[in-house]
Amino acid sequence: DNRFAIGIRCHQISTEESRIYNCLQDNFGINKDDIFFIVDDSKTGKCYGVNNNVVSLSEYTEEKKLNLPNKFGWLCGDLFYYAFKSRVDRDIYWLLEPDIDFGRNCKNIFLDLKNNDMDFIAPRFGPANPNGYWTKTGLNISENVYSCSFPITRMSKEAISICEEHRIKSFSSKSNSQCPNDETFVSTILMKNNLKCSDLVLMSGLNFSCFSTTVPLLNTSIKNANHIYHPFLPWEDYLAKFQSRFE
Repeated sequence: DNRFAIGIRCHQISTEESRIYNCLQDNFGINKDDIFFIVDDSKTGKCYGVNNNVVSLSEYTEEKKLNLPNKFGWLCGDLFYYAFKSRVDRDIYWLLEPDIDFGRNCKNIFLDLKNNDMDFIAPRFGPANPNGYWTKTGLNISENVYSCSFPITRMSKEAISICEEHRIKSFSSKSNSQCPNDETFVSTILMKNNLKCSDLVLMSGLNFSCFSTTVPLLNTSIKNANHIYHPFLPWEDYLAKFQSRFE
């Protein structure tokens, strides 16, 4: 059996992060020893001390002495995978954003895919839109550019290692070209290296019609059984997200 762990990608550990942490245990039967907070503490400082289920992103980036782009925590979400793998030894790694939520019929998604041999599984994985904003950044990697959605993804240890090597090299490059975002970079690098990639929407059979990387959703107690929701926000965060679209 593949050994797997789930990382919650976050900037802090507060209400939403604790909610998804408890959800994974209570609704999905995931052992707490297999759930980790991967925290971008680059601005707040390492405030969690020695904690077995907290991985510090800044600790990883400082160890590697990386020349990071602006807003790297948002732009390069794959960094959370590299920090995760550097501290936790598993065969398979999942990475989730804390503002994701699940209907009750989604409870087997992690165990059902435990021994799947795909190296990378992500929602809407496939060839990138030729006119997409990030597509041109992927052309520096390959003439065949791929993309996906990144709020919930699954990677093999081998896939993470390959992406890490290429990402670190790209940070060291003197190129003035735009840094690819995580969705474009990971998808394109892995396809170029002939790893096995697939669309989570097709593999899970779940409904992603309420899954977006742009439009916020209001968190309510009424959820369709086979839906995965994102971003599923409390009222205050929902308003803040909408306001930010017009600033």
